[in-house]
Amino acid sequence: MQLSATWLLLLALAHAPYGATGLDLRDIAAQLVGSPASPPPPPLANSGDAERQPAEVRMSTLRAAPSSREMRCGEKLPAYSVATTRGIEIFAKSKWVQRRGAENQWSYTVEFRNVGKDTVQLLTRHWVFVDSDGKVSEVMGPGVIGKTPTLVPGQKYEYTSGTMFGTDTGTCHGSFQFVMAGSANAYGTDMRPREFSARVGRMSLSLDGKPTVGSPCGVGSFDLPTTSVWSTRRVIAGATTHYVEDTHTAQRQANGKAVDLLPDDDVHFFVVDVQINNVRARPVRLLRRHLRFVTEGAADRVDEGDGVRWPKPTDVHNPIIASGRAYRFKVVHGVPAAAGLVHGYFEFTEVAPGVGGGGMQDVGAPWKVRLDVTALERHNKPLSMDLVNQLHTQNPLEPAEQHHGVEL
Repeated sequence: MQLSATWLLLLALAHAPYGATGLDLRDIAAQLVGSPASPPPPPLANSGDAERQPAEVRMSTLRAAPSSREMRCGEKLPAYSVATTRGIEIFAKSKWVQRRGAENQWSYTVEFRNVGKDTVQLLTRHWVFVDSDGKVSEVMGPGVIGKTPTLVPGQKYEYTSGTMFGTDTGTCHGSFQFVMAGSANAYGTDMRPREFSARVGRMSLSLDGKPTVGSPCGVGSFDLPTTSVWSTRRVIAGATTHYVEDTHTAQRQANGKAVDLLPDDDVHFFVVDVQINNVRARPVRLLRRHLRFVTEGAADRVDEGDGVRWPKPTDVHNPIIASGRAYRFKVVHGVPAAAGLVHGYFEFTEVAPGVGGGGMQDVGAPWKVRLDVTALERHNKPLSMDLVNQLHTQNPLEPAEQHHGVEL
């Protein structure tokens, strides 16, 4: 399937760092279809499944300008920031931890405070890290530390995570995507969309915690990162890929037939680190996986089967993920090139206790939870959109990629 100009543009804008563009999504869509910009049609009523994708939510929320107090491009930045979006105040601070080999390690703590009138739930996150050489790294995924917390008015929530890169200074900024709880439709009481993006102001990463100019700011990368997130019927799948230098370790961990199909000298192993968060009211069971690995000049390689093989290649599980919980696993696969992409889906169904105190039984028809297109790159760098389009043109997808008649 060759990617359309519309899809490529929206994907590029979704991955553009904040401040890189001042375009409005409705204006872009109007230019693509050749009609004047107009408000979008009213969304469908919320049935628990109606949703917008995290990238769409980010793009429809006004971005901070490079000269704003949130971005402070060209100014000295402190090692903390404060920003408030639609009643969600986000305070973030960074701290240098240690030198590990050729890289510096920082921790960052984020505190959310609901100073608004609505109860909200955090669904996804998006971070942009920039080192002093201008290298941009993105991180996106479901929730925070495996949770999708709900904040009532006046409530706080805090978490700590970390990052590493080779320079002594850098910056980070980002956003968290929220949904308003308790509304019967896609709009809140103030007629604004239930789903919105709350920004994290830009802050410095330095060795001594003192203000620093940090990193280049403004124009960013439009490439496909080695991280992705997608929500399907309130089951959110996030993925991050990285290259495995130790092929012997990778061969022991690899599932599927990758090792048997390729000579050792031609194999490049990648880890796909997957986290799935269940934001539905009921538990869900993971039934099947289907991951497609696409590389230049070679046929697609597919990892598919029942459940997931984790933590050992011989272990097959159909995990049940309770409401509000997360499940994390890894897929290790060998491909014949050092760059490419991976995408696919996981089949899920809701479960409920059986009659008479029996075990958990499947309820209703299964559905596919999409694993969005994610870059594979030997140096863990983003892929250019030209290469992404070339790979899709070279390796067309099967129509609808149906399996057992389950709809995506």
